Amino acid sequence: MKHSFVASSKYLNFIAMLYVTISVASATIAYKFVHIGFFTVSGATVIFPLNFFISNVVADIYGYTVMKKIVWGALACEVIFALLIQFVIGFENIPQFHFQTEYKDVLGSTLKFVVSGILADLVGIFSNIYLFSKLKIYTKGNFFVIRTLGSTFLGEFFMLAVFMLVGFNDVPEAEKIKIFFSMYALHLIYDLLLVGPTWIAALFLKKAENLDVYDNNVNFNPFKIGT
Repeated sequence: MKHSFVASSKYLNFIAMLYVTISVASATIAYKFVHIGFFTVSGATVIFPLNFFISNVVADIYGYTVMKKIVWGALACEVIFALLIQFVIGFENIPQFHFQTEYKDVLGSTLKFVVSGILADLVGIFSNIYLFSKLKIYTKGNFFVIRTLGSTFLGEFFMLAVFMLVGFNDVPEAEKIKIFFSMYALHLIYDLLLVGPTWIAALFLKKAENLDVYDNNVNFNPFKIGT
């Protein structure tokens, strides 16, 4: 059976759960804005770039098809997470308990972020793993660092552009542009800092799993999630 290695993988289940955890945490903290040096960014920017590197490692070791399923699984979990939050905070507040209205203030926009995040992921993550997988074929598995940086730079640009257009549509244009470039600049710094550990992780997993998938004859259609 194609991709039968998934059932016997030592680390893939944990990697998939880590990807989902980062996605859900990003949705929760998206509208918390922070200052990092000269940058003003969404809290999601601090943690979500990790998923680009996870997606590159999975695509490199396990293949595009496996990563595609993880992405769709994470998106489904984000939607369920946001709907559950909307359902619970919709109940009437109990006055004698503190910080009841704050739940709606803080988490009431989670569903909006998740919807914009789905669109952003479809463009950003899938363009990232598509380019990464194609470059692996063309380079015969060499130049991991260059493949990672090139695909991640492009994918993050597309993702942030869509995210800002949809998720921050009520933010003034001047502030939106400032936030976009701040987030993208911080992403680029992250990328340069994380590419070394990502390369080490890929080498470790390749040896530990005894696996190195090349995506020849793979259907790259992101909407086709069958085997």
